[in-house]
Amino acid sequence: MGGVGESHQEGDLVEQRLRELEELLAKKDSELHERDRTVQELTDRLSKAVERLDRVKRAGSDQNVIRTSAFPKEVVDQQTELVDDLQRALEMWTNMQMSCSMGRFEMQVSDLHALFDEHFRPPEPELESEP
Repeated sequence: MGGVGESHQEGDLVEQRLRELEELLAKKDSELHERDRTVQELTDRLSKAVERLDRVKRAGSDQNVIRTSAFPKEVVDQQTELVDDLQRALEMWTNMQMSCSMGRFEMQVSDLHALFDEHFRPPEPELESEP
């Protein structure tokens, strides 16, 4: 028969699996937090670079500034275009990472629900038929 012993083993397996999933979720949460921090840092750097380039661009309308500038106008224009491209790429990457992470989290939560339903759902009450 088995009965209580099997039920205890199943409970232990479920608890072990839950601990593993909790550890995995904590690890993924930590990775996501680190990515968010990195993305924020990169975004801050890009914003500062854009501000500097914008100042250079605005100052470019003054011919005296162009003559005294350490960088030729073509280089500044290329850098501006590069920064714009990098910002678009960063936004796309960030959106893609968030989408992938959320998809994995949703799958793991769904797996946890299924596991709970499988092992901890109370039995359905049996309907007694009337004679």
